[in-house]
Amino acid sequence: MTAATTPAPGTQYVIALDMQISTTLSLENDSDTIITLIKNKLIEKGLPSTITIRLLSSGRMAVTTART
Repeated sequence: MTAATTPAPGTQYVIALDMQISTTLSLENDSDTIITLIKNKLIEKGLPSTITIRLLSSGRMAVTTART
């Protein structure tokens, strides 16, 4: 995973996703790949490419984007 950075000033939105994913990838070993695949799908569905996705300690993900 990449190091967390301070977002640019402005309005921030947090989107909570409740999803179930079936994969042969390991969350422990392949989390970067899983995050990239989810991010790409969210961008494909209309979210801006500037979104940041991170895993929460419970295995949940947080998605954050700045207002454009």
